[in-house]
Amino acid sequence: IIITSFIMLLFGLIDDWRELSISAKFLAQIVAASLLIFFGVKTQIVNIGNLANIIITFIWVLGITNSFNHLDVIDGLAAGTAIIVSLAFFTVSFINRDIETAILSLALAGAVLGFLIYNLPPAKVYMGNAGSHFLGFILAAIALVISYAPIERKIALFSPLLILGFPIFDTAFLIFVRLMKKNIPFKKSNDHLALRFLALGYSGKKTLLIMLIWSLFFSLCGVLVSQV
Repeated sequence: IIITSFIMLLFGLIDDWRELSISAKFLAQIVAASLLIFFGVKTQIVNIGNLANIIITFIWVLGITNSFNHLDVIDGLAAGTAIIVSLAFFTVSFINRDIETAILSLALAGAVLGFLIYNLPPAKVYMGNAGSHFLGFILAAIALVISYAPIERKIALFSPLLILGFPIFDTAFLIFVRLMKKNIPFKKSNDHLALRFLALGYSGKKTLLIMLIWSLFFSLCGVLVSQV
């Protein structure tokens, strides 16, 4: 996870320095995701076969990686969401006595918290594509290595979907709106949820608070579902 996330970080730095095309960005993400799968990090859904698990892993990793990139539209949102998600993964890992994943999740939360202090509105430091792609990728990877529940508790499979429910919903909403307007889903626009709140007259701080409360709600639901 650390090696492949670092590769994603390097591609993000290149993207910030000299903006890459959409196809180049996807190629970089596919390379990093392929290495992650090569190292053995992938979904372990029983009775669907290895190929199906690999395909689901690709969709998951690319989807979450880009969802965090889409979140980074107002100060503090991507970083704040990453902390909430990391702490949720830490909680599930700790409960299940998966100490290695718990340490990684907690370390990530602590690192991002140190950044968030300077990223809250008005921000003094910005995340860039390097930060948002890195966070999305590493959180997607952490979600894959956690053992949520025994095989007979299938409902626990929804836990990672809920913990990362806010960025997933935000991206799904964004794609839906762009398609309704007959725009390319990956083309930049002002249809993000956070930007819509700003357009309604909410301040940056109030918008951030609303978004983070929403993220916290999703993550708490995910932790609870893992214990059902």
